[in-house]
Amino acid sequence: MRVEEIYNHLNALSPFSLQESWDNSGLMVGSMHQGVSSIALSIDVDEELLESLEENTLLITHHPIIFGGLKQLDFNAYPANLLQIMVQKNIVNIAMHTNFDQTHLNDYVVSEVLGYTTIKKDGFVNYFEIDEDFDSFATKVADAFGLLHVRCVQAHQKISKVALTTGSGCSLMRGLDADCFLTGDIKYHDAMEAKSLNLSLMDIGHYESEHFFGQILEKHLKNLGLKVIITQSKNPFTIKYPKDTNE
Repeated sequence: MRVEEIYNHLNALSPFSLQESWDNSGLMVGSMHQGVSSIALSIDVDEELLESLEENTLLITHHPIIFGGLKQLDFNAYPANLLQIMVQKNIVNIAMHTNFDQTHLNDYVVSEVLGYTTIKKDGFVNYFEIDEDFDSFATKVADAFGLLHVRCVQAHQKISKVALTTGSGCSLMRGLDADCFLTGDIKYHDAMEAKSLNLSLMDIGHYESEHFFGQILEKHLKNLGLKVIITQSKNPFTIKYPKDTNE
């Protein structure tokens, strides 16, 4: 199947025109006229993932491997080292980033991961209502995303309205109408600002909140007649705990 046919299918599902002006969703590597024999889905691209793929694979990722203008292709440095492998193996790459956030990812996380119902959507923010105390909700959030702990800013004991943005959404928090905001990549100064806004925060992780991309998209590609596999890149972060000195 030609890449162009699959691209048109993806565009009908989640229009690339919805992406933010700073984003770079769309065809990253390859040609629209190229034929592919299988499709792989992943949140990101890494070397281990590329080495596992067959030649002539279409790799659909959430994050674009190219964001800004490339001034050189140094094959010993990121991202050119990965682009080189793609070209050598005839791997095509399409990214579906902020367009997919708005049309699918946030909805899925609220309903399928957390088990709530979205009552309002405002761009990249989904709102839902709960009636829970802060600690029990934090435990539920940790369990839902498989987190060993949740970094929080607590401004309320009771939570009734929650806003959610997968990935990194702290730039949106000034305009929120919610008691608590779930997002990833929360920085120290974000936390300080949230306290001043009387807004509770829970850090659900960037990778942890978006790695559902593949399983969401897979069900929309089954009717294309191609083999579709979910092959996740690895979370670049690991968590280390100090050794217990009492052992």
